[in-house]
Amino acid sequence: MTIWGDAAEELEREAERSENLVRVAQALRAVGCEVYQINGRALPDLLCKHHGRWLPLGVKSGFNARLTPSEAQFAPSWVMVHSVDEALVAVGALLPEAMRPR
Repeated sequence: MTIWGDAAEELEREAERSENLVRVAQALRAVGCEVYQINGRALPDLLCKHHGRWLPLGVKSGFNARLTPSEAQFAPSWVMVHSVDEALVAVGALLPEAMRPR
């Protein structure tokens, strides 16, 4: 693959991540969370407050998404989510799938 191909793939991945980040932030706000987007190296993507509890969230675009080296260093202190449902479970606004009534 050429360097341009790599750059194009990176831009496509970033666009997917941004879309997922927007969906997650909107869903969290819809259930009453205070949500702040944080930009910076080795920082979580979102800082959320729900029922008085602050929670840093990293948002990935897919279940196969890998952590960057700087994220891997700090990620144990945040919750990493890949979907709206995972974010809602993380803040306590949704039961985990295994606990939902059938």
